[in-house]
Amino acid sequence: MASVAPPALEPFRLARLHQTICQTFRIPSIPSFQLETGQNTLRGKSTVLNVPTGGGKTIAFFYALFYHWWPGNAHPDDQKILLVVSPLIALMESQADDLTACQVPAVALSGRRMKGANLLQECAAGKYRVILSSPELVLSRDFQSVVLASPAFRKNVIQLVIDEAHAISEWGTDDFRPDHAPREVLDDICLTLNLPNDCGHILYSNAKPNIALSVRQLQHPDGSFADLVTLIPKHAKDASDIPLTLIYANSRVEVEEMQDFLRRHLPAGIPGDCVEFYHRYVSDERKDVILFAATTLAQLFPCHLALCVTRLVVENGVDEADDDD
Repeated sequence: MASVAPPALEPFRLARLHQTICQTFRIPSIPSFQLETGQNTLRGKSTVLNVPTGGGKTIAFFYALFYHWWPGNAHPDDQKILLVVSPLIALMESQADDLTACQVPAVALSGRRMKGANLLQECAAGKYRVILSSPELVLSRDFQSVVLASPAFRKNVIQLVIDEAHAISEWGTDDFRPDHAPREVLDDICLTLNLPNDCGHILYSNAKPNIALSVRQLQHPDGSFADLVTLIPKHAKDASDIPLTLIYANSRVEVEEMQDFLRRHLPAGIPGDCVEFYHRYVSDERKDVILFAATTLAQLFPCHLALCVTRLVVENGVDEADDDD
């Protein structure tokens, strides 16, 4: 992440920034690694932030923005812009919705949200404080000619965030997201993004004592899927009796076959649609239903989904035909 550095960090602005972030995101304080990352950004120092899933890295994304701007601030000089590039389409859309609900003008430039909309023109005009985009779209001719060429955007953009940057090394291959680049993790990230040699490296432990990993040896041939039957409790009489479970597979065909197998082995009386497959060929409307059911929101509302068989990380979406069978 990098931004235009102000001459000096003003104590008044920092105090207001901390108060605004805590109120906006309903957190008691800002962790030290987020402070360090955010202040590196404000000082113009590129930084690689290595934080585990759920570790709170997104607050560090917004730190520099809130130094200049806060909800309700309409002063022309303070309308700064944060550009986030991420391969996780559904998560990106969720973040834009959450920010908008917090009175932070935000937009997710995903393929389905851009249909019939003038979002690129609105980004170029400075309507949004946070712009989240897929790597494919940021590299597109339209984005570069409309948004990056806009004087208003160029004047106010203060920060570029490459989220999920490990994907540059681990997933930047022909069978995942070719526009998220190639080569080998931290050094790869710095090299691919052309980060300076003195860029900051902030590492935050991924230790999660509340999570355990267990490995079980298959008792049946792989292709039979027979071991999956153990995911359905013997006493199950309703979909709610089956713990919500995500099952990952290597191909679209395998995902669909697993769904059919599990539906055939559901106890009598449990509807087959409590097992769903999820991959890029699922319709946008159906993806929304599955994603909703696979989040904690499902605990608050009636939900039929019990087992989700997927080829992708569930937050992961794609804007183009770059997820092969």
